[in-house]
Amino acid sequence: MDDGRYALAGGGGIELERPAVGRWMSEPSTGECLACYVWRMLENGRRGLRWTARFRETTAPRATVLEGRLGRMGAYCDCEIFCFAYEVDPLYFHIDELADVAEQAVPVCMSVRPGSTKPCPLWRPVPRW
Repeated sequence: MDDGRYALAGGGGIELERPAVGRWMSEPSTGECLACYVWRMLENGRRGLRWTARFRETTAPRATVLEGRLGRMGAYCDCEIFCFAYEVDPLYFHIDELADVAEQAVPVCMSVRPGSTKPCPLWRPVPRW
């Protein structure tokens, strides 16, 4: 029975979320950086820069060039942020011998100032060649 409380997600299947709960769960935490927020949200699916746009709208509405800046870094999708824009800082994550992040709990975001779209110290820019 569909009483309008559930949403159909395009391309990724059905999201069985009540809108209020979905909004609450997808809100950036106070002081949470863009990278930590998107990393946390990727388990809920990906489609373009959906989570980046949500972060900007709720946390940094004046950062109108955020998506363009990430695009210039090569990130045109939320998941690509972690391939082309930012990578984990080995000071805070255990990196195994294959240069992969070893299985571990993700550290808590180290916070950024309100309105910032920069990552916290857990993340560093991907080196350019």
